[in-house]
Amino acid sequence: MLTPFLPALAIAFLALPLFLAGIWASEVTGRHLGVPDHGAIVIDEIAAFLPLAALASQSPWLQALAFALFRLFDIWKPFPIRQFEARVKGGLGVMLDDVLAAGYAYAAFAALVIAHHHFASAP
Repeated sequence: MLTPFLPALAIAFLALPLFLAGIWASEVTGRHLGVPDHGAIVIDEIAAFLPLAALASQSPWLQALAFALFRLFDIWKPFPIRQFEARVKGGLGVMLDDVLAAGYAYAAFAALVIAHHHFASAP
């Protein structure tokens, strides 16, 4: 966790330069390994998950929930993630599908936190 060192918003903003560096790094690594989205490339997951991890704060339970949701959507690849993955090639394609999965995870995470807060505070 980076939260002892940086505020959550700063951590979330670290994702942007990491995303841009990831486009280049994924492109070069995929070309050298001969596999465009090789399993050894993980900068895509890190850059995509960073803002969600910052949102989940220092709570281990919220961090675990955010990570589980991210992995769920990253593996499942609901519409339009799979379509983008098939059409957008190179480093941008490697990075983009994880960012889209993180967007789904963010929406699900927010809905679950709001629902929990609503039902926990109901009389």
